[in-house]
Amino acid sequence: MYNLAFWICYLSKCFIAALGIRVVINVFKTFALRDGESFNLKKYEDQDSYYALLKLSWCDTFWRSFIGFSKKHWYYRDYLLGALIGLAELITYPFLLSKGKWQIVGGWIAIKTAAQWSVWIRSRTTFNRFLLANIIILAVSYAWLKRYVVCSIP
Repeated sequence: MYNLAFWICYLSKCFIAALGIRVVINVFKTFALRDGESFNLKKYEDQDSYYALLKLSWCDTFWRSFIGFSKKHWYYRDYLLGALIGLAELITYPFLLSKGKWQIVGGWIAIKTAAQWSVWIRSRTTFNRFLLANIIILAVSYAWLKRYVVCSIP
């Protein structure tokens, strides 16, 4: 159905889009970190971590958050899992949408939302970043549905 060149092009664009989305989300995450969103400033350890973070430049904070790995600082750690999940969504959503499987996409987003409900209650901006990432992924998936999937089906 699809040739190797199609898959290389499609997967490359998915990868680039996932990186772009990570950049956008990490811009907002950096602002949130520098505003103290992730820290409980009543705890001494969190105060030390927050003040150490503020000594860094905005770009350093962004870069460390973007990389997603840190042995020393828990607030940077996400191990790129969100980006990998987003990449998987970018790859699969257009094909699911082309088959009319909107309920699978909606169900997956509902599962992701419910699993983090306790985080959303504590931090509205974290929830808004989650929503923004999902909106961007759905928009890109819909555009790619029209460009790559529907146009490529014989």
